[in-house]
Amino acid sequence: PLHFVMQCEKAGRMEYLTRYVLQSACSAAKLLHFRGYRISMSVNISATLLTDMRIVGIVRNVLQATEFDPNYLVLEITETARIRDFKTARSVLKALKALGAQLSMDDFGVGAANFEALQALPFDEIKIDRQFVSRAVESAKSRAITASIVELGMNARIAVVAEGAETAADIALLRGIGCWQVQGFALARPMNLTKLLNYLEAGKE
Repeated sequence: PLHFVMQCEKAGRMEYLTRYVLQSACSAAKLLHFRGYRISMSVNISATLLTDMRIVGIVRNVLQATEFDPNYLVLEITETARIRDFKTARSVLKALKALGAQLSMDDFGVGAANFEALQALPFDEIKIDRQFVSRAVESAKSRAITASIVELGMNARIAVVAEGAETAADIALLRGIGCWQVQGFALARPMNLTKLLNYLEAGKE
């Protein structure tokens, strides 16, 4: 995926890719809501698209076309270290929030600009990078970093999601330090929409 995204950026196709992914994700989430699963849908947005208001128009048009409730849409901003103009990025992000979407900083803890971006930009959520979470059980240093980010989120009143929870031991550790939102193979492997619906239905039984 990283190579594919980089090629899209070089070819100037990130807006088209983002529109397609948003359209697919919001349509899928609309179906899930119709089936009774009022879950949030998270979609990655490259920080390179925060240079002007075009991304706001893309998100607005997709929400109108799919009639998906924006309160259930989370936009995960990737590669925040590449944001060069915080003033413009803040205006774009505020406009996205005005649509009703939540904003998440992806891969928190990686890249020197993350703390600066967290302070400067209106994020509702931070996602702890998997390189810390996946090593936290064995590494005291990774465990301390993970716990400190969870505490930071609590004190700043920002939601925290731990990426890379691979095992039951990872889940137990994260619960112990007060992180209740996790992402990783310990919960489920990636799956298509049909398999997800079957998975959710099985959970009812």
